Amino acid sequence: METRIVLEIAELIQTRLDSYTKPLEEHIEQLQAKLDDYKESYEDKQQLCREIDAIITDGNPAKQASLCDLVGPIRELKAKFDALEWKRVSEGLPKETDEVDIMTETKPDKKQQRLAGVKWGEIKSLVDTIEWKTITHYRYITLPEQESK
Repeated sequence: METRIVLEIAELIQTRLDSYTKPLEEHIEQLQAKLDDYKESYEDKQQLCREIDAIITDGNPAKQASLCDLVGPIRELKAKFDALEWKRVSEGLPKETDEVDIMTETKPDKKQQRLAGVKWGEIKSLVDTIEWKTITHYRYITLPEQESK
């Protein structure tokens, strides 16, 4: 009889433990699945960082490229692209000494013409004397870097 009571108590304890451990095991499985997803995402991010670094550095990436390594070069690239963008003269004008390309528009027929590589001050005085043209856009000229000899 005592053995039977001990077995019943053991069974009750086991049932009670199972009621606690099964939800915990399920929760642990869910957490493990999330961890696996995070690991996969991290590995994908690392691979993409290496690929972007290889593109930016012309195939010479850092061994341990990370996002913080990419921020500076990407900002430099953005500045270069921004410099190539055509700007409306209605949004502001370059300095007199800036070298720019301009886009002009003839008044009667709205034809566009590009004038390349002159100082803004010179363009302004030239176009002011030709009344039938209007400057609509400009962009800064990005000159190639000089090679070291």
